[in-house]
Amino acid sequence: MNRKCDRKFWWTLFIVTVAAFVIGGEPAAAQEPPTFDAVEIAYPGFYPGDLNNRGEVVGGQFVETSDGGYCRQAVRWAEGVMTFLDLDPERCSFAQSINDGGQIVGAVSETAEVPYQLFLFDPVDGIVHPYLGNLFAGSVQPNEINNAGQITLRHQAPGDTQYRSFFFDGETLHPLLPESAMSGEVLGLNNLGQAVGRYEEPYGDQGYFHRYGFLWSEGLLETIGEAGESVSVADINDAGQAVGSGVLFNTGEYRAFLYEGGGLQNLGTLGGSHSAAVSINARGWIVGESSRAEPAYPYHAFLVVGAIMYDLNELVPSDLPWELVYAVAVNDRGQILALGYPKESGGAAFLLLTPSIVDTVEELIELIEGYGLPKGIENSFLVKLEHALEAIESRNLKLACQLLNAFINHVDAQTGKALAEDQAAELLEGVDLVRADFGCQ
Repeated sequence: MNRKCDRKFWWTLFIVTVAAFVIGGEPAAAQEPPTFDAVEIAYPGFYPGDLNNRGEVVGGQFVETSDGGYCRQAVRWAEGVMTFLDLDPERCSFAQSINDGGQIVGAVSETAEVPYQLFLFDPVDGIVHPYLGNLFAGSVQPNEINNAGQITLRHQAPGDTQYRSFFFDGETLHPLLPESAMSGEVLGLNNLGQAVGRYEEPYGDQGYFHRYGFLWSEGLLETIGEAGESVSVADINDAGQAVGSGVLFNTGEYRAFLYEGGGLQNLGTLGGSHSAAVSINARGWIVGESSRAEPAYPYHAFLVVGAIMYDLNELVPSDLPWELVYAVAVNDRGQILALGYPKESGGAAFLLLTPSIVDTVEELIELIEGYGLPKGIENSFLVKLEHALEAIESRNLKLACQLLNAFINHVDAQTGKALAEDQAAELLEGVDLVRADFGCQ
């Protein structure tokens, strides 16, 4: 999941503010990154909470209230349209996370004594429901919801000065952090119910603390990082790969890392001294931000593909009027939610970047060529994709969709014969993305 953007966004900006390219371990096979088309989420005062695999974004939009003040309201953005959730406009709210089924969890203000309560938006009936209110007294704020409907949340009991983190599996609340933790927060949750984040433990008598990252799975907490490394784990995919940042690798600076198989891999920087990774998708693509050597826009958004860090600004059209300074999230379709600052004039904006359809089709062609299929069968797949690519480039929607459907039928016919099950699944996943992005019915 992507997964958490609002808190993760501001937390990571703090890390890199207070805080060349080296790859640790065995290098992965080189992959070419895609190029991206960009769509602006053009609403001043909008802050994102999450991005799901359907390209839907949730978060909060600042609006003026009847008393002349301003309050953040929970919203959902999809296909260029921003929709306010059906909540009291006089109460502040925020949509924190959305799963692939369209369920949304967020928080709405209640009273001064009970500042926040959790809500669940059900896409089936289109209604915002109070959620878990009978289990808690005090303030409740969600972190994540996954495709199984499991939720991570923070609870502050009446009279308690700290929020406590929990995992709710639909029936039982599970505490996530050690009793010794003075504070902490979940930043990522995958579809298997594994949660990652950070927590702080005090030391000495002067109010100091050490920060650690964690991975929680089936009731077991694994601490990531040592005292003084200030590790924070930001996201985890369903393969158990996790990403984050910390003062690591003997650099004395915050560095983005990949955590896999019990080891930390240094993701490096874009030429500066520090970096932070905030999201990882099913393909292992990683996004975040990094400092640079150049003084103008000292931070840039990055994408890591195949263990190589790329500047996102080099993967979007050169005439894009924004400089991409921070990547908030990446979904399994390869879409990236990023923050852009104006190159000349105007305001900052969040943008949804989508891999070029042409690049995706060319990637499918490369996959087929690498399968070692009998030449005749390989050509029968390639000719359909090559003709579909020509139709896409000429914007012939009807013909392109017909050819893509013919390709799907051919994959189905060869599954278990010339194509292995996993090869067929890989091809169908890719062509489904193309059909969705091109608007095929």
